[in-house]
Amino acid sequence: GQPFDVMVGGGLDDAGAVVHVVPTGSDFKSLDEQIMAKEAQSLKVAQPGGSPSESLFLAQPGAVAIPGTAVVAELCVAIAGYRLLVIGSPLRVHNRTDVAIHVRFHDDHCHTFTAALPESLMCDAAILGLKPLVCEARSKHPDEATPERTTANELFLPPNSLCAVPPFALLGGGERAGGEHYAIASVKL
Repeated sequence: GQPFDVMVGGGLDDAGAVVHVVPTGSDFKSLDEQIMAKEAQSLKVAQPGGSPSESLFLAQPGAVAIPGTAVVAELCVAIAGYRLLVIGSPLRVHNRTDVAIHVRFHDDHCHTFTAALPESLMCDAAILGLKPLVCEARSKHPDEATPERTTANELFLPPNSLCAVPPFALLGGGERAGGEHYAIASVKL
């Protein structure tokens, strides 16, 4: 996935440190040493060499668009006292079933995108404070899906996992037409 620059604002170093962040998926990386050591009050996110986003204030959750991309930076507070910066698509697929699934994305003519889908698009939804669906009904085939990909252009989503729709699979008007983004996905066991 694409790396981003996180600019630290406020606190002791108002000039702002810049932290280069690469996608990690569920394998999240602490930025405390680079950000909290500066007594940061806010963050801005940009593509390397690009214009920065509006500020995200560390005192509260929020989300901002990253200029020049179809990506947002979202500051989550899933657990009291901890902050999580999620950089990804504004659209996500959450597998709330008890069955592992394979997901593929399609263009507006329903052709499967051939681009490889990196594992960093996916994470355990519990990291974001999302819980699995709790209900009486359960699948009678919970172990049929296998974690092996059949192709590089699909993602394996275990129960209660989440994946960001990759920017190339975002369809619709977006900013240009003033419309909403959407995606076409197919799911199989």
